[in-house]
Amino acid sequence: RSSGRLLDFKGRSRRSEFWWWMAVVMIVQVLIGLLLGEQLQTKAIVNVLIMCCGLSVTVRRLQDSGNHAIWLFLSFGCGVASNIYYAFSKMALLLEEYSAMTEHYGLKRSEAMVDQLLEKYSGVVMVYGGLYLLWLVFSLVVIVMCLLDSKAMPNKYGPSPKYIMEEEPQPI
Repeated sequence: RSSGRLLDFKGRSRRSEFWWWMAVVMIVQVLIGLLLGEQLQTKAIVNVLIMCCGLSVTVRRLQDSGNHAIWLFLSFGCGVASNIYYAFSKMALLLEEYSAMTEHYGLKRSEAMVDQLLEKYSGVVMVYGGLYLLWLVFSLVVIVMCLLDSKAMPNKYGPSPKYIMEEEPQPI
């Protein structure tokens, strides 16, 4: 039933369909992340593409539990924005400078050095932190909604895939 539904945003999906698909998506994302290593721009683009793979099943899952998909698109938008900002902003420079500082000074680096580095990149850290926090909040809302049980009755998205209603026998 779930095969061939990658671009199907109509209808409803049970929790099991959603969570099995998400497990596959997460495993693939981790493996690709390990393969790409420090290639931030490529990693960001691949992360966004992988996030797209879970959109339709998540929309169907939200519809099954009687919730609106706008929450998913808010989460998705913040996730895309934070990935792209991380890869294409000065965030990479901040991490490179911090890594070089740690490599050069080791444990002898001072809090003042770290504070100076954070002050230099404070705008970058604030924007990325804000995007990431929004993504986290919206994602938690979506996860909670995806944990909810199916609505037994048919809704505007169709009949429940879990609670199949028995039709009353027709008189002969």
